[in-house]
Amino acid sequence: MSRKAALLLWIVLVLCVGAQTACAQTLWAYYPFHENDFKDYSGNDHHGTPVDGPVTVLNSERGWVASFNAEPSKPSRINCGTDDPAAGGELTVSAWVYWQGQNGNWQGIAGKSWSYDDRSWILQLRDSDGRIQWGGSDRLNLHIFADAAPAIDEWQHLVGTCDGAESKVYINGEVVGEGAGGITIGATEANLTLGFGEDRDDYDESFNGLLDDVYILTRGLSQGQVIDLGQGIVPSFAKARNPNPADGNLAVMMALFRWSAGDGAVFHDVYLGTTPELGPEQLVGPRNVLTMYYYPMPLEPGTTYYWRVDEIEMDGVTVHEGDVWTFTAQALTAYHPGPADGANAVSPAPTLTWMPGQGALKHQVFLGDNLDAVTEGAAGANKGEVAETSFDPGDLEGATTYYWRVDEIGAAGDVQTGPVWSFATYLSVDGFESYTDEEGSRIYETWIDGWTNDTGSTVGYIEAPFAEQTIIHGGLQSMPLDYNNINAPFYSEAEQTFSPAQDWTVSGCDTLVLYVRGGATNGPGPVYVAIQDASNHTAVVVHPNADLATTSKWTEWAIPLSDLTAAGVDVSRVKTMYIGVGDRDNPTAGGAGLLYVDDIYLIKSAAGG
Repeated sequence: MSRKAALLLWIVLVLCVGAQTACAQTLWAYYPFHENDFKDYSGNDHHGTPVDGPVTVLNSERGWVASFNAEPSKPSRINCGTDDPAAGGELTVSAWVYWQGQNGNWQGIAGKSWSYDDRSWILQLRDSDGRIQWGGSDRLNLHIFADAAPAIDEWQHLVGTCDGAESKVYINGEVVGEGAGGITIGATEANLTLGFGEDRDDYDESFNGLLDDVYILTRGLSQGQVIDLGQGIVPSFAKARNPNPADGNLAVMMALFRWSAGDGAVFHDVYLGTTPELGPEQLVGPRNVLTMYYYPMPLEPGTTYYWRVDEIEMDGVTVHEGDVWTFTAQALTAYHPGPADGANAVSPAPTLTWMPGQGALKHQVFLGDNLDAVTEGAAGANKGEVAETSFDPGDLEGATTYYWRVDEIGAAGDVQTGPVWSFATYLSVDGFESYTDEEGSRIYETWIDGWTNDTGSTVGYIEAPFAEQTIIHGGLQSMPLDYNNINAPFYSEAEQTFSPAQDWTVSGCDTLVLYVRGGATNGPGPVYVAIQDASNHTAVVVHPNADLATTSKWTEWAIPLSDLTAAGVDVSRVKTMYIGVGDRDNPTAGGAGLLYVDDIYLIKSAAGG
């Protein structure tokens, strides 16, 4: 071997050690389930062995698939060996599932686990409602629960993915659950199982249904990669990833850049600039051989930078252009205010936050509704010094513009005067925080539902707590609104009547805002808001997204008050607000499901004034 070849080999080995997954195999296993065939077709030989009765059956939609309920009395599963694809801290499990419903047991799709107390990871359905559990040890709270269960008797693409810090669950490419989560490196001798979450046979938690095209990967995936995987496209990891400073970091002091190499990368071109457009002039580290680069020039305080790493394969020609990442060098003054400068939908009980300037030990806060007073640091606007980078001003007026600034005080008493920022508070219509479980203050006693208005709606839960306290947009509670348009009258709505009538134009408010969240397993139907004034003039506004009811994320809905006045409603005398699903004017049979509503308020469309 020549000295040049030996040097090149050494460089490749160093890169593989320094970037743990750079030369790793992302696809750990693939199980397409042919007839009587549970083999791994990834080439990694993680072949499956059937235990206690899983079989392959011929399905009209997907051909040969795996079935785990052919012998219901046995805890059937497929054992795939004791290697752990999550040993590096990341994992994705993807499967097409055909669920045949609850049977009183937890039901496992895949896992590497002995039990609740000895678990690396698990993907399973909860016994009480079929909601999807995904992630690491329950005991260490590294798991999450999705907001939904799979549909019954329908093929759906189900994915659990974890990047080591955050876990997500997808159904048909849509997020149905997400949160902080990780993998526990445990259960070392347990078999990785399919169709059962745990490697044991003393009870039955087999999957009640069919599985097909199971992919197991050693990394977390993006939403686009999840969608591709549902179509059989295994994602590529040829690009650089895991930037350090992290993408969006707001307090960088040192210009030392690190990243994880893309698969097959030998050299790395590093670009750095102050705009997202990074060309040849911004190439600061050409043909870097290590996955780190130190930029010798000082960073400009408060400046936002953009950087990119292009990965170059051994041939020196094949280049994989990287994503553009960004960071901000720590400023000398206070910066990055929260609420953001100019925000126009801020709670009247906000917590003000900011990033500290370099060397700041204390912070002088100024706040008021008079711009000149805050700019000049007048006594009336002076709220005193704080040691933390946050300030609680107490309750503020709704629909009012406020100005504020933070001066930074250093160890020697030197002061860096901060910029003046502004925000406008909203005027609350209903934040759903005041409702309790006591008679007289329950949510369904204010928001009237089908028990009284004879539509297909049910507000709140049958048992306490009546308001939703987990799936919330803001605060501590939201309103669960169950709709059922399968039967007459074929529409469902909740209604609140205001006494006295409300003036929604106060302080220049011109927009009604509310937040709505549906679910992937909901039946379809248009979501609408209807407003009625004191003269019984009514305007109905339908959300433009026909799939809102089946969208399992919070959606902001802003309705200009001019849309209501154009329909003849006097928005200075609002008597009743309706929120519903269906077509209240031309009702036809539709679907059923559960919506969540939160944070209904009025804003001025611009913060100034």
